[in-house]
Amino acid sequence: MANKILYIGNDILDVNCGADAVNKMNIGCLRSIFSDDLIIMPLTQNSILDKFRRYVGGVNSLIEEKILQILSLGGFQYVFLSNSLMGRVAKKIKDKFPNIQIVVFYHNIETYYAKELIKTHGIKHYFFYYNALFNETLASRFSDVRISLNLRDSNLLEKLYKVKANEIIPVSYKDNFDSMKVIKDFPDGHTYLFVGTSFFANIEGIRWFIKKIMPNVHGKLIIVGNGMENFKSEFSSDRTIVHGYVDNLADYYYGSSFVIAPIFVGGGMKTKIAEAVMYGKTVIGTKEAFEGYFPNNNVLLECNTEDEFINKINQIENNKLMYNFDARKYFLDYYSEQGTLRKFHKIFKKSDHL
Repeated sequence: MANKILYIGNDILDVNCGADAVNKMNIGCLRSIFSDDLIIMPLTQNSILDKFRRYVGGVNSLIEEKILQILSLGGFQYVFLSNSLMGRVAKKIKDKFPNIQIVVFYHNIETYYAKELIKTHGIKHYFFYYNALFNETLASRFSDVRISLNLRDSNLLEKLYKVKANEIIPVSYKDNFDSMKVIKDFPDGHTYLFVGTSFFANIEGIRWFIKKIMPNVHGKLIIVGNGMENFKSEFSSDRTIVHGYVDNLADYYYGSSFVIAPIFVGGGMKTKIAEAVMYGKTVIGTKEAFEGYFPNNNVLLECNTEDEFINKINQIENNKLMYNFDARKYFLDYYSEQGTLRKFHKIFKKSDHL
């Protein structure tokens, strides 16, 4: 009887970026449902030759061949594509195994993201746009179930590929909160925390914040994220401290007054917003940073201009509480792992495991 699932993507041990956090949660849900019948096929780094052959997303011809070999052994009901750049392999699977259900997870709409990359970093990224469009078109066409992080991405799917997401599953986190570590009152001076990798949208956003906002507010800014150490010479000052990858972000969250998210371009959902509210933190960010999150004016404070950021930060300085009870409740209500697991159960309800 066909009851196994092949997950095409890396097993996530260490979380180095937002996509890792989402993939780790997805794997955990699949493992909870399928147990030993979850088979993981790891990806690789695509070479230049792979990209010329229209392979992106971590799949190449060798991995594609291995995937087809594994599926030919039989017993598979589902294939789960961990990103939407595996269109070539989606078509191959559907052509050879039409009864296998293909599930695609869209971290964002890659074609839209590639367009933004060209706008901000030039025509040199057109080749990525070309490959993204080719593969995401095939992934959307040959998949049976499409999962997006938010309604905006589902609408973009319909606009670009004439299909919608079958299920919208927002970012979620395993609850690692420790109430014993909560610092409830501000020490002398505020500490703003920015968490994010050296992804272009993060760099542009924090560069803008340092230049435009920091001279007009009090307090210290701490930047933490994989690759951010490469920007120490540009960003560091007597009021700005830069860290690269750290093993544990928890202490940075507990020790911060609030979290900032000055992100102006992108797609999907910004995973660090969910992580911040897990630790009971207020977040000051842009409309783009909060895309896909349920509005809550006590938790997510939207600012889109210099004046709005400056005024909101100056206002919040009068509040001496570092821990936001509403933020913690907001996380538990909407972005804890239980909600994600329920939605995964809904998708795979026909599995013999349920």
